[in-house]
Amino acid sequence: MTWRGWAPRTSVSIRAACAGLIAVGFLQMMDARVSLSSIGVFSLFALMVWAAPLVPLIAILTERLRKTPVSPVLAKSASIAVLLSGFLLTLIFSAFATPKSDLMVMFHGGALSLGVAASLLFLGGKRLGPFAARAALSGIVVATVTALWSILSAVMVIGHANRLAGGAPFCIAHHGPSAQIRSIWDLRGFSLYKTDSGYKSNSGWYFHGS
Repeated sequence: MTWRGWAPRTSVSIRAACAGLIAVGFLQMMDARVSLSSIGVFSLFALMVWAAPLVPLIAILTERLRKTPVSPVLAKSASIAVLLSGFLLTLIFSAFATPKSDLMVMFHGGALSLGVAASLLFLGGKRLGPFAARAALSGIVVATVTALWSILSAVMVIGHANRLAGGAPFCIAHHGPSAQIRSIWDLRGFSLYKTDSGYKSNSGWYFHGS
């Protein structure tokens, strides 16, 4: 498939659907420590990281509102900067994660970084070269498939819980003194793994539902 086939209106619709799945699959509950009334450097940084899954949707909206595409040089520069920053943050977070969850942190952060970078690359429109167009398409596909895994994991958790309970009432909870399951949102793959130490040392992926 050539880049010209992805430029029309159908391309925007498909990418909008992908952007929506990325937001649903990756977006987390906002940390209570991020207060909008007293934003400091840490809070602003945390807010930017939290909002990263919304960037593909914002990029689609920007593309629809602009009459002309963004400069390919600007789109590529922004995409590379975001990709490198995302990979760097992922490596930092994985370094502080436990040995049992570092792979999951890299999987989470790497896929999200690819999706965000790809969405910015698409802003270059038809003026992107074939290599950049394929890179953008590949990044969106990887992030979307990963987001689908996260969403479908919640369905699998509920299905397994029902099967194990055998029709009896059951409870699904997170490990931790104050963690609560409020909705299916908390059962997604990217919400149900632990980065702290002391939880399920025999679990390589460190998922922490119980």
